[in-house]
Amino acid sequence: MIKKMLIANRGEIAVRIIQACRAMSIKTVAAYSSCDKDTLAVFLADETVCIGDSEPSESYLNIDHIISAALSKKCDAIHPGYGFLSENAEFAKRTKENNILFIGPSPAVLLKTADKSLMKKTASNLGIPTIPPANNHFPLMLKSNYGGGGKGITIVNNETELNNCLEAAKIELNGAFKGDGFLYEKIVDIYKHIDIQFISDKAGNISIFPPRDCSVQRRYQKLIEETPAASIPADLLDKMSQDTAKIASAVDYDNVGTAEFIVDKQMNYYFLEVNSRLQVEHTITEEATGVDLIEQQIKLAMGRKNSLPRFIKAKKHAIECRVSANAPGELNIINLPSGKDIRVDTAAYQNYAIKPFYDPLIAKIITSDRSRTKAIAKAKLALDSTIIMSTSTNIDELYRIINSSEYRSGHYSIFEESEK
Repeated sequence: MIKKMLIANRGEIAVRIIQACRAMSIKTVAAYSSCDKDTLAVFLADETVCIGDSEPSESYLNIDHIISAALSKKCDAIHPGYGFLSENAEFAKRTKENNILFIGPSPAVLLKTADKSLMKKTASNLGIPTIPPANNHFPLMLKSNYGGGGKGITIVNNETELNNCLEAAKIELNGAFKGDGFLYEKIVDIYKHIDIQFISDKAGNISIFPPRDCSVQRRYQKLIEETPAASIPADLLDKMSQDTAKIASAVDYDNVGTAEFIVDKQMNYYFLEVNSRLQVEHTITEEATGVDLIEQQIKLAMGRKNSLPRFIKAKKHAIECRVSANAPGELNIINLPSGKDIRVDTAAYQNYAIKPFYDPLIAKIITSDRSRTKAIAKAKLALDSTIIMSTSTNIDELYRIINSSEYRSGHYSIFEESEK
């Protein structure tokens, strides 16, 4: 039984983990950087500990500091949240070596899933389609083999651009991702970006959740997600779900994870990667199915058996809008929505400052209802009642997208509506 958990993360996800731990009677320790001492997680946790300076490399990415903090506070578990060290095999290994439970997959699984080339090869061997290599045909997509969250992706049109991008990417990725390998992929005429949430215990009992449509993006960063996925044939979604189970089984997956796919305009689909952590958009899966994914993470890490059905059905349709600041600044006035079937995950409060060192996410606004149409209507109302002043945000853009005929039809395509 876990008695005390260190949360090696910040922002809304740290708050969300504290809430889950309280429901499970687990004490929490908020690990924070020097500029995060005024964050909501610090106020809510049972205990706190500073793990270093504001720069992520000195705090949230510093394994030594985090392990030392957990030991000093006598924690028997660490939750990495998402981003930062959440998919770092060395961090999971060091945690285990210090007799601390890592809330996530085993180091062996993390090593496999972190390597995009290996995962593509694994999928191909299982007969699952993957994006073909570019074979030096331009234009092509250059992708970091160890990148994540949409980072390290560039479209290049010729040899000169390729050489310049390779050099720039190596500099940009230094310290953020392990390894310097790159994938050279053919550019696919993308229609949809689909995520399949799954969980698997150490005995290989796998559960697959309804697919998420994460196609509203800008510069490979997700803006709006929904589940179940709209405007994709059911048989295609079923194939992706079956393939997700095959991949999870092939790598002996042992916690909560997500398989990512893209679908082209001819309705061909391709496996991209496995995200071996909690996703930002885990919220819509929780609202649609009623399953608490952080609770599942903790139970699976403790060795509990997965007792959920093989395929989990959605009870509602859920939508998430990511409200972000366009620049660092203070939130002098903030009013976030509330009401039936409206969920807001946030760490923001009046006069809280968005820091320049981290992701500018302010809040995730999640709405749900029995139908997609009703969930969209609630999303519009929720965004309309969201007021944030002093720093500019993307609220107007989110409202425009939600209110567009393309989005309402469900037939919106990736990188199109969000670029207009």
